[in-house]
Amino acid sequence: MIIVLLVLLIAGCARPAPPPQVNRAAELVRAVRDDSTATIRQLLGAGLSPDTLAPDGTRPLTEAARNGRVAAARLLLDADARSDLRDSSGASAMDDAVEYQHRDIAILLVEHAAQDAGESPAVAAWFDSLANKRSLPADWRRLLDGELTSLALLAAVIEGRGDMVSSLRHAAGVPNRTGYTPLLVAARTGDETAVIDLLEAGANPDAEVAGHLHETPLMEAARDGYVGIAHRLIRAGAHVDHLDATRQTALMWAVREGETDYARALLQAGAQRGLRNRDGETALDIAKRINHGDLITVLAPR
Repeated sequence: MIIVLLVLLIAGCARPAPPPQVNRAAELVRAVRDDSTATIRQLLGAGLSPDTLAPDGTRPLTEAARNGRVAAARLLLDADARSDLRDSSGASAMDDAVEYQHRDIAILLVEHAAQDAGESPAVAAWFDSLANKRSLPADWRRLLDGELTSLALLAAVIEGRGDMVSSLRHAAGVPNRTGYTPLLVAARTGDETAVIDLLEAGANPDAEVAGHLHETPLMEAARDGYVGIAHRLIRAGAHVDHLDATRQTALMWAVREGETDYARALLQAGAQRGLRNRDGETALDIAKRINHGDLITVLAPR
């Protein structure tokens, strides 16, 4: 028996250690989380990829976006980190920047997308002026076209620049490589004026994010219960029972966030109570799971 135990002990001690790159990947993610720029520079300078995947399934850039680490995100992007890569949850850096409303990170990612789209130095100066609240050149309209116009509009929405949103609203339906529409970001941030401008310009109220959830503006507005925006989107033709990638509706999003008034507005617009998500739950089931009495009352069968 003693011999067997000794053999097992020796075998355990002989178990190979994790590869050095795995340890360094975890260290880089920790450094990003801690906003330790010196450690980030050291690891990147030693040749570690900024796109490395840590053992917990996170990537450095998505971790920076999730935690609002602007300096870390800038270092990673300067090292050619790919903003389109997703972590093990399926989220990209832009997904997390928008979800957690880290505007500085979102702007940084939009500027990086503009660089990838072939921006000129003059266009780069335009984005910099917008981000730093400086006056824009009088002839700025000649600088922007195609995808760059869409990215400029997205940046204007993120920065809350209503004047520029109005001026660039013609680009409301132009796709860009972030996968995000200006309307969806305006709905997420509660910018009802921008929502009105974009809808009047013909923005699709049901345009999905090209991300891991495929959410719509009506779903994003549910996060913080922007009922006025919900009414605007519904009047513009938004489908109240649109399904995301997990078969959740805007009603389920509202219930999950505890937004009773928003849920009530959706029900008044005809949202179905009985639809089930990928886990087989109805909106009422979700309300019961989170033990939200008001929502349980609102959603109870009539």
